[in-house]
Amino acid sequence: RHRRSEGELQKKRLERLRHTPTVTLDGTQIDLLANIEMPEDAAAAVKAGAVHIDLKEFRFDPAGRSPDPSCDAVHAQSQQRLATLHYNGLGVAKDYGKAAAWYRRAAEQGDQLSQDQLGSLFYTGQGVTQDYRAASSWFRRAADQGYPAAQYHLGVALYHGHGVQQSHVEAYRWVSVAASRVAPVQFLQYSALRDELSRRLPAQQLVEAQRLASDWQEAFGKTTR
Repeated sequence: RHRRSEGELQKKRLERLRHTPTVTLDGTQIDLLANIEMPEDAAAAVKAGAVHIDLKEFRFDPAGRSPDPSCDAVHAQSQQRLATLHYNGLGVAKDYGKAAAWYRRAAEQGDQLSQDQLGSLFYTGQGVTQDYRAASSWFRRAADQGYPAAQYHLGVALYHGHGVQQSHVEAYRWVSVAASRVAPVQFLQYSALRDELSRRLPAQQLVEAQRLASDWQEAFGKTTR
């Protein structure tokens, strides 16, 4: 009963705010049409008539015009979300080049997802010139932080020798670590490559690869406690 009454009070407070004018810090009055939590929400906001989207502290124009110059100071998460909008064409025209530029900004600030996504763009040549070495470098930066997708992608690069010296031992290490930390939906894909590598590696090298994977897990666990 207490929770229900609290919810009703909150609803009434929000109702009173519904028609309150929305004014920016510089005194500009705007119509607030939607609250965007995730990038995929942008398309619905545009359908509702939004012509300007604000991601936390970052503002950009969904019509594709130049972003606010203050964007250099925004959080990496906002840059990552903007990159995702451009990558998927959500509320803006799909543009891999712009996606790569924004992923880079966030990646340089240490955002793991952006590092992995930027690596993937370099790996496939979407929005940037294909560069396996750059791709592997970004994969490794995210992998070292414990991002499973990047660990798997680095393992694939090591498996094929793309941008790095080919090493099935190192490939096994990273793919095995990724498979042990990933959600069930990706596990089958990751474990399939791990199992293929285990069949390819001579027994002595497999033991070494398994030891490297175990050592990484132990060391990473210590740094995150």
